[in-house]
Amino acid sequence: MRKNSIKKLSLVLVLAMVISVFAPASGVFAAKGPGLNATKKYLHLGREAEGTNEYNFNIKNKKSGWKYAWTSANTKVAKVNAKNGVAVATGVGTTKVSVKITDKDGKKVDTLKATVIVRDNIAEVAVSNPLAEGKTLVVGQEYDFNRSFVTEAGLTKKTSGVTRWTVEQDGKVVDTATIDEKGVFVADEAGEYTIVARSFQSKAKYNDWVKDNTLDVVTATADTTATVAASILEIKQLDKNSFSVEFDSDMSKTEIAKLETIYRVIAEKELVTGAEKVKEVKLDATGKIATITVYGDFAGDTTYKFKFNGLEGTFGSGKTDVKEIVAIRFKDNPLQVIENATGDKVLDLYKNIEAINSNGVVIYSGTDLVNSLTFEYDDGGKYQGYVYGGKLYMYQAGAEGTIKATFSELVY
Repeated sequence: MRKNSIKKLSLVLVLAMVISVFAPASGVFAAKGPGLNATKKYLHLGREAEGTNEYNFNIKNKKSGWKYAWTSANTKVAKVNAKNGVAVATGVGTTKVSVKITDKDGKKVDTLKATVIVRDNIAEVAVSNPLAEGKTLVVGQEYDFNRSFVTEAGLTKKTSGVTRWTVEQDGKVVDTATIDEKGVFVADEAGEYTIVARSFQSKAKYNDWVKDNTLDVVTATADTTATVAASILEIKQLDKNSFSVEFDSDMSKTEIAKLETIYRVIAEKELVTGAEKVKEVKLDATGKIATITVYGDFAGDTTYKFKFNGLEGTFGSGKTDVKEIVAIRFKDNPLQVIENATGDKVLDLYKNIEAINSNGVVIYSGTDLVNSLTFEYDDGGKYQGYVYGGKLYMYQAGAEGTIKATFSELVY
């Protein structure tokens, strides 16, 4: 009997322990107290149309019979409706919005507070240093357009907003020119550019706009234009009747192909004869190098002037004395012997040779050198061709050999 009593007592103790573990502590499921839907809020002065100048504070966990009285610590920054908690920006700065809660008997329940920060955005922006009328920049030249502004509060020196710049053509941002956050512009190519200044509430809003420029987050905008002119980097003679002009910009969109003449400069006067009439203008793949060919031959040791769309450059033609020749070369290398209409495989070597001066300019070519050149042909003893009278004759297609041209003591 006694043993059984002890067992029953142990069981009762165990059950009591289990019950104490699962019994809820006092107040664990008590109702939550009141709280605000926001404890910190940014408002923007003067943005009534967007609705960002106000915020409706609300209370969570309300009880029937409670009463609410809203106040602002500084009504010069933000006012709050005493009954419904709608705060409206009135000036730049920071203030506290409070709500005092009382129950149906008028006893205080709680006082809740939130911080309101009012930002002063840029209402108007202007390009303060536009280019003067008729002024142009050149490629690589920096120019500070700068900007001025007026905020919603009428300030012109201080703002919480930011201004960012873009360089555009036909409404699209270009990659041939840049402008930094301060408005310093520089172009890599000539052209007509539109400089746009846009103001935003913050850097975050600007970053949002960069990702999606359809967002209505621009607070103010201004624009101006910039004309950037091309420059001539180098002019050099190529041969007896052609020269090259290197530009710093792509000229393919210009009318350089309509160039009609260049000028011979004698005693500081610009003269034009039939020789200076332009026969052809070719641009390379980049559009930055033009090869200009004239109808006549350049006079030796003479100054010539190139003019195009306000650009000017001069170059001196090489001396044409035979003693200026420093090397001879074949125009084509290797030479290709093409069968003519009568079935002969003949190549005029005189027409395929040219002489250059120390600057690499071709000053003689073709039959100019006929009395000073000799040619030799060597095909390793196969006897599949020969040279006679300045011409190469080949017996069969596919034959190969070496041609040596000699001009006085110069060999190429």
